Formats: sequence, structure tokens, C-alpha cells
Amino acid sequence: MNDGIDPSNTSETLTFVAKAENAYDISQVLNTIYKPETDKNKKKDIQQYVTVKIGPAGIHFIVEEGKHYQGRVSFKSTFFQEYHFTPNLTGVVADQNQQEVMFRISLSMILDSLTIFGNSGYTQVQFLYKGYGSPLVLLLEEGNGGVETHCSIKTLEADDTLEFDLITPVSNKILIESENLLEAFGELDFTSTILNIALTPESPFFVLSTSGQMGSFKMEYCKKDTPDEIFEFFDLSNNINFNYQLALIKPCIKALTLAKKTRLTLTQEGLLSFTHIIPIGSQQHLVEFFILATTNQFDEDINIAF
Repeated sequence: MNDGIDPSNTSETLTFVAKAENAYDISQVLNTIYKPETDKNKKKDIQQYVTVKIGPAGIHFIVEEGKHYQGRVSFKSTFFQEYHFTPNLTGVVADQNQQEVMFRISLSMILDSLTIFGNSGYTQVQFLYKGYGSPLVLLLEEGNGGVETHCSIKTLEADDTLEFDLITPVSNKILIESENLLEAFGELDFTSTILNIALTPESPFFVLSTSGQMGSFKMEYCKKDTPDEIFEFFDLSNNINFNYQLALIKPCIKALTLAKKTRLTLTQEGLLSFTHIIPIGSQQHLVEFFILATTNQFDEDINIAF
């Protein structure tokens, strides 16, 4: 395949070049926003696509479902041992005083490429992108001077992604240890399709409730404790509760297994946000999810693809 990039000559003019010492670390974080949909007729996974935004400060991977769900992984430029971004005029979107490159690509293929040597912590990866219409190239090397491989992934033109407002609307917020939140979500009845989330200024402060084949379930997080004994930070000034499709919450729960701390925000307009802080080595990465409340709590026909 002719991708227009000579892997042996990385000094040629490229829009983006980044090098990381551990490909598996990147795959672990990216995997938090990945959950394939299975084609029941062909009995195989359907590829999930992600919008990639590259700028001077770092790189973002964004998945969306309609206008009601978004998952976002961000890697700062300082995470990489080498990071060079030189945008061309073609295919670059001006964002106020900052320029960025944006394209759509198969997240499935990126994850497969990053783990081509298995889940080894000794695989280096270099990302190369020539510019608009060019493939994203991954150069992977196992060990120091070991086996090398070259993966070229086709890129597609991308539409702009959604922007969610957490600042303007009135909202409740908590910051909590992710392990504690994972334990709470682990008690849910996953035969249910709807999850109700409530954040209130009075006890029990944080409530999760479902109703499914196994019956009704309610988890009252601070029934006997004060919020400052449970939360590292809280701003609970309003009674806010909404229903959400449980299928949309599952990726947020999966990310809790890697996260150290999680900030949960719930606005009066029904926007739910999870911001996970995931430590990898000396770096911390943000994985964010934005979910809009359902308008019909009895909708049983949702079919979500990630």
C-alpha cells in the first residue's frame, strides 16, 4: 500500500509526528471509549470510528452517538517523548488563535495496531500524518532495536464534533474516588434499560436507581455520612435527577476500572458528565463522557453502537 510516507525517512515534511515509549499505555486509555457493536447476521464486530483532532497542545479522540452521547480521550503533547505539529493550510480548521487538524478514522484498527505485538510494555510507537487525505501511519518497534512493523490506516473527512456546556447551566458536582464509584455502579441491575441519577443538597445526596427483571434497586450513597466524609469535593445546591439509558452509562463504568478519581456533573438541563482522571506512569490523562437525559424512560428499543 502506498501511503505517501517513507517510514525510514521521518524528516520529510509532515503535519504531525509524535513518539511514545509505550504503545500499550495508549491502547489502554483509548479502549475506555471503545465498545464494538456486533453484526448479528455476519457474527462479527462492526468497526467503530473516531474523530481525531490534533493541535499544538495535544491530540483528542472523540466518539459520538447521535446528539446525546460523546466519549473523549485526550493526550497532552507533554505525554509524548517527541511531539511536532506543523499544520498546512489545506484541511486545517482555524479555532480562534489555534489551528488544528481533524479527520475520522477506524478506532478498531488503531487499537489493533497498538497491540500488534501483544500487551507488552516494551513497544514503542510513532505516529506520522502527512496531511489532508493522507493515512495515519503507526511505526511500532518491539523492544530496543527489535522487530519493527508499519501500519497505515485510511483517514476520512470528519464533521465537527458536539460541544457541551457545563459552565452556563446550574449544576451539581461531586469529586470521588473512582474505586468507590465503581463499587456503587457494580450493584446496579443491568437487566434494566433505564438508570435514574439524583444529586441533592440533602441526605442521601447521591442516589442511583434502576428497575428491571431482577426488581427495583436503589443505592443511596451517603445515607449515614455527611458529604464531606464521602466526596473529595462537592457542590450540591439543587435537587437534580434525570433518567439515562443504561447502555450509554456502561462505557463510563468501564473507564472507572482505570481511573483514580472521577468528577460527576449533573446539570438542570439533563446533561450528565463523567470526567475520569487516569494515571499512567507519571502522567495523568482525561477521559470524558457527556450524556443527555432520555425523554422517554420506557423506551425499550434503543440500539447503541460504540
